[in-house]
Amino acid sequence: QYMLELHSLGLLVKWRPPAPTLNDIPKEVFVREPAGYWWPVHLSAQGLVVNTNMVKPADYPKSYHDLLNPKWKGKVGIRDPRASGGGGWHMMHIYAQPGLGIEYIKKFKKAVEPFILRGGSRRIRGAIARGQFAIALSGRGEFLRDLPKGAPVAFIVPKEGLAWTPSSMALLKNARHPNAAKLAMTWFYEIENLQLWTDNGRPVPHPKIKVPVPEMSVTKYPLMKKIPEKWLGKPNFFFKEMEQVFGVR
Repeated sequence: QYMLELHSLGLLVKWRPPAPTLNDIPKEVFVREPAGYWWPVHLSAQGLVVNTNMVKPADYPKSYHDLLNPKWKGKVGIRDPRASGGGGWHMMHIYAQPGLGIEYIKKFKKAVEPFILRGGSRRIRGAIARGQFAIALSGRGEFLRDLPKGAPVAFIVPKEGLAWTPSSMALLKNARHPNAAKLAMTWFYEIENLQLWTDNGRPVPHPKIKVPVPEMSVTKYPLMKKIPEKWLGKPNFFFKEMEQVFGVR
């Protein structure tokens, strides 16, 4: 969203780092409208998380449609889908996904009456670990990297795949030291630096990058259909629809 805003203001340079590793990153995670202005750094990937004391393995949701079971009413937490952030982008991915869409979201709201947690994704993890909810959206694989041993949290990727948005890097127009910026951007895409970024942050979608925990992989799991760039650039239409479903903020 922020890159699209900067581009609309004419503040970005169309320039691709001459880094061979960019050729090995899946093409689906590159921005195509407009193309050539910014480049993927990592994916902010989201699935589901469950409290393993409250949900038996046989009952783990295998699809988003499994969440429509009335037995989950009052037991599902979500981040706010009515504003920019992980909760909004996760629900927008569901909105964009064939076989789900706005009709699914309406059924989901009616069936389980999900509780909206304000704040970041760590609040979702904490609520699941404490047993406040049995299941939550906006789960991230990196949740499992620093949880205490034995914490009752499992990460689930539904059959529809991971919801995701790319975090990216671009060159600013009229920067004071553009050659230094180009050098830094190219350096970033060396394998050892991509690995360091993944080790300390979120996963880079490159086949040679190893993840600290298996659940963080963004190459092993399928990805949901890409959110159209024009939606991310001007998402207010979506937030208004979510207010119609979940109520005004």
